[in-house]
Amino acid sequence: MSKIFLLIISSVAYLFSQSIQLPLNTTLYGSLKPRTGSYASCYGYVAPNGKEYAIIGNQNGTSIIDINSQPITEVAFIPGPSSLWKEMKVYQNYCYVVTENRSSAGYGLQIINLSNLPTSATLVKTILPTFLNNTTQQKDTVVSSHSISIEGKTLYLNGSSKSRSPNFTGGVIALDLTDPENPTPLGMYQGVYVHDSAIYNDTIYAAAIYSGGGIEIIDARDKFNMKRIAKVSYPFSGTHNVDLTSDKKFILSTDEIGSENILRIWDRTNIMDVKLAAKYRPSKYSRSHNAHVRGDYAYVAYYTQGLRIVDLKDPNIPVEVGNYDTHSLDTTIYDGVWGVFPNFPSGKIILSDMSNGLYVIEFPGTLSPSTIKVARSFLTIADSTSGLPIPNVTVEIPNNPNIFITNSVGKVGIGGLYDTMTVKITPSGNSYKAIYQKLNLTLGATVNITIKLPKIINSVDDEKVIATTHFLAQNYPNPFNPSTTINYYLSTSEFVTLKVYDILGKEISTLVNSQIYAGSHSVEFKSNNLPSGVYYYILNAGNQSLTKRMILSK
Repeated sequence: MSKIFLLIISSVAYLFSQSIQLPLNTTLYGSLKPRTGSYASCYGYVAPNGKEYAIIGNQNGTSIIDINSQPITEVAFIPGPSSLWKEMKVYQNYCYVVTENRSSAGYGLQIINLSNLPTSATLVKTILPTFLNNTTQQKDTVVSSHSISIEGKTLYLNGSSKSRSPNFTGGVIALDLTDPENPTPLGMYQGVYVHDSAIYNDTIYAAAIYSGGGIEIIDARDKFNMKRIAKVSYPFSGTHNVDLTSDKKFILSTDEIGSENILRIWDRTNIMDVKLAAKYRPSKYSRSHNAHVRGDYAYVAYYTQGLRIVDLKDPNIPVEVGNYDTHSLDTTIYDGVWGVFPNFPSGKIILSDMSNGLYVIEFPGTLSPSTIKVARSFLTIADSTSGLPIPNVTVEIPNNPNIFITNSVGKVGIGGLYDTMTVKITPSGNSYKAIYQKLNLTLGATVNITIKLPKIINSVDDEKVIATTHFLAQNYPNPFNPSTTINYYLSTSEFVTLKVYDILGKEISTLVNSQIYAGSHSVEFKSNNLPSGVYYYILNAGNQSLTKRMILSK
């Protein structure tokens, strides 16, 4: 196997890898193209006797494949309306299938009984749910949907269309599965078109793919009156798919359209103020589609880049630890791996390839404990004299066109499968020289590394100009508990922000955010319930940024 170089670098965190044709930490168990036509999504079913079956959407129906022994074989096929898009989910012994075809015979929500596998699978019925439109107060009929989500006994249809014109926004429609063969319509959410969603504790995390919609967070406790409670907006958004980490502390989103087709990881500690924690993509040609989490790993369907398996033990520093490629090209075309299902008890993972059908692979990380070790580090770039962190530093991998910028307190998160790597560090402006730095990491651990850069001083006069434009004083007292005073001086009136960050670069408090007149000023910072440790406060005034360090000691 050829050597693979992996690196994550970010002001939050990024990961790039070289284009890889050979599998990384994965093996092929079997593959099958059971039908002609293209393929869409896939899902898994585990029978009461423990037997495992793959379900894959074909252009002309739904194929069910026995993956318990080699060679894998198709054991049932349920015809359906012809469609390039087909999504499904399983509840108890039933599979629910939707397409976007709303004109051919058999359109609607298919309900398939799986209880007689491997002998047979049976189409119970195809239904067109009828519900009360909250806006018009008229009854409407759902004729198609883009995807399905299920939590508990509730099925959610995403991106639905109705029979009567005009179409509504295609939000979310909830159905009660108490009787699995006869789902009962409940209510709907029409705030925005929803392409896909993940649900946790009656809260919907909805992928609003169009018009930069980002992520809608919807309160679904009352299924008849679902309401948006928060929205995650971000540049270039084309949010296709959403999932949550196993501990539910982070949200994963994939962007299929827009100008940045990547995986994003969001910190949902405060659901009303979700923060970006990390970004990931395997190459500059990548186009993300679907991401699903099992245990400590995200399994990401990346079209022509295949399946990418990302270690999320620290979601702030995601590291690619496995892949399986089904496509010979490294482009952004819509081909290759569409869907992935990683949740079989055996540890098998299934992939749906748009042209080649089903792949079944094995990866040692699906079953605990994983033998794959990752090296991580929080890298701080600081001034060699003052020890203060340097923000806005460009960090890049030699011979890689992708570059990244350190965060406001000089932090970058890095990680990989090897314990050494080399990066190029280029500070902004003319105050510091660019350097190449070899980094020594530790497999299976996270270490803190500080790189100190010497400042270039051209003349004493240059230093005076820089120092006297604006001034940020050391806080007093320091160390402090529970409060301290920060003084600063402005030579001219400026719009000023003064913010406090923890040692990882997370914003703690905004002390100033307004236009401030020239002269001396002071502000008090109260630690409240913060833990002891090192914190940074950063003054941004005009085109100048000043940083100081302070210590909270309780």
